[in-house]
Amino acid sequence: LSRRKQPDLAVQALGALGPRARLDLIGDGPLRGELEQLVRRSGLDKQIVFHGYLANPLPWVAKADVFVLPSFSEGIARAALEALHLGVPCVLRDIDGNRELIRPGHNGALFTRNEDLAEAVRASEAIALKPVDRSRKSLLPDAFRQKYAVEKYLHLVESR
Repeated sequence: LSRRKQPDLAVQALGALGPRARLDLIGDGPLRGELEQLVRRSGLDKQIVFHGYLANPLPWVAKADVFVLPSFSEGIARAALEALHLGVPCVLRDIDGNRELIRPGHNGALFTRNEDLAEAVRASEAIALKPVDRSRKSLLPDAFRQKYAVEKYLHLVESR
C-alpha cells in the first residue's frame, strides 16, 4: 500500500460503484493508516477489508470478480498475470505493457484517467459475470503463456 500503487483510487472508485461493491485490500505498507482513515471518513468500512500481508494471496484473488491495480508505475505486474491465469479479469492503468496484456471486453479493462477507474471496473464486472467465463479458465493472452515463451526461446536458440 504505497503511493505509486494508488490504492486510494480503488477506495474512491468503490464509493462510485455503490453499496453492494466490496474491496479486499491485500498487502501492507506506508499508506495503510491513511487508507483506513479514508475508508472510515467515506463510510465504506463495511465494504472494505484490509487483509494486510498474506503469504499466499491467490485464494483471495481466485474468489474475486475483478482484480484492480491502479498503479502508475507497474506495467505488467506479476500479480495481474497471476489473476489472469486464475481467470479473474483485470483493471489496469493504460501504461507500459498493460496494453499488450489486456484485451478490453475479453480479459479486463484499461483506464487512463483516475476518474475513469470505476467505469473500467464496471466493464470488467460484465466480463466476470458472463456465463461462459464462469469456468474461470485462464484469461492470459497466448503471448504471456509458458508454452509460447518456450517456443520463442527454442526458435531463437535453434536459429543460431
